[in-house]
Amino acid sequence: ENSATTTIATATPPGAGTSGDRYRLSTVDHLAWFMHAYWTWGAYFQLSADIDASATSTWYDGAGFIPVGTSANPFTGDFTGTGHTINGLYVNRDLNAATGFFGHVDGGRIVDTGILNAQIIATGEAGGLAGKIENSSYIFGCFAIDDVFSTDRAGGLIGRSNASSVINCYAGGVVETNGSSSIGGLIGYFWKGFDESAEFRDCYAYTEVLAQDAEDRLGLVGGYGEYGSPYTTIRDLYWDRQASGTN
Repeated sequence: ENSATTTIATATPPGAGTSGDRYRLSTVDHLAWFMHAYWTWGAYFQLSADIDASATSTWYDGAGFIPVGTSANPFTGDFTGTGHTINGLYVNRDLNAATGFFGHVDGGRIVDTGILNAQIIATGEAGGLAGKIENSSYIFGCFAIDDVFSTDRAGGLIGRSNASSVINCYAGGVVETNGSSSIGGLIGYFWKGFDESAEFRDCYAYTEVLAQDAEDRLGLVGGYGEYGSPYTTIRDLYWDRQASGTN
């Protein structure tokens, strides 16, 4: 049994973290290494197998997985799931910080990654894949089917997107807040940025969206910063009204 004072098993994945020889994650022990190996968060990674992450619910007295990337040390690297999934991830962190599999992503690239049956409980911006992405981060071909709860901005896939691209992604499951911030089936809050060139297209959500006091509650994107970059492309976005319970 793991506790706050128990060392969680970790294993260094094969690879050198370069574009030609990525770190190859294939076990939950590799994920334990990844969440601690902050000095590598600007490197290249890939999933080389589907990973059962259900053991994370026992980590740190039930606090679970530590999100990869913080405001002080964000994820700036390149991560490809190669079509694989992480199943059963558990995060229950009272951090008042960006929370998900990734926490804070700053100019990072995440593609072809699936998050299945995750449970994310947070007090900061929260999403199944990432809590916050910004500064021309690039998310392509990713999905999350999960339960996300936060008192801050929350989305099924991403809590907050600032001046970044989200393309060909989807989300399902349940996203919920008891706070007053924005909540959306795919993204909690989306802002285009000032003069960045970004894309938000070819995405959909069939997430149930639950909120009592949220200022913005919508099936796809909860809140949207209308001012900003004229270079952002936004098109072909859909959500399931019946599943989300929103118009």
